[in-house]
Amino acid sequence: MSQFYNPYREKYGKHVVKHNIQAPAPSTLYLDDKVLSANLKLGEIRKASFILPDEVNLFTYIPLDTRVVQAFQILRDALGKPINVNSSFRSVRYEKKKGRSGDGQHTWATALDLSGSGLVELLQEALRTKNKLYQRLRAVGVNGFGIYVEKDFIHIDVRDAKPDGGYAYWEGSEDNELKKKGSSINIILKPILTLVSFVMIAVGIFKKVKKRK
Repeated sequence: MSQFYNPYREKYGKHVVKHNIQAPAPSTLYLDDKVLSANLKLGEIRKASFILPDEVNLFTYIPLDTRVVQAFQILRDALGKPINVNSSFRSVRYEKKKGRSGDGQHTWATALDLSGSGLVELLQEALRTKNKLYQRLRAVGVNGFGIYVEKDFIHIDVRDAKPDGGYAYWEGSEDNELKKKGSSINIILKPILTLVSFVMIAVGIFKKVKKRK
């Protein structure tokens, strides 16, 4: 007998709205045409959600923070061209199966990965110049920005701001992010290994001197 798993967290933030994805039974139609903003429909969010096969039967709604919807529309208006939703909600179990922590912003329904012609450059300019677009995004609560130039998409999320009011920022491919983590570990380990090597050499010299005596 197949076992079904719940794809949801027990609780989400106060700005998260749970959008039913299907019409009431016995209908099996998806409510993909539900309008979330001027240029965003529920179907785009549903198709960009990621869960595991054994979670599908209990996947009845999509949690989504209203602030990322606002941020999407702000970017869409500024770009003046279509924006694609690459990733929205992800279940904790899905994330863990992909080797991630399971505590990322997507699992809290507070993040979107987006792509569109000129979108990467648009956000780069906003972050560099702190222009009106930047100010509008920060005003609605965007405190996480990721730019993936090679794959031509951006990440935005509404995590809490840093204590000093700052935001989280990273760039590069996912592979580069892993390399950066590896580099951080190397930075920590290298001095330790150097010290261990020095101690071992010193001990060796001491033993040789002792034998001569």
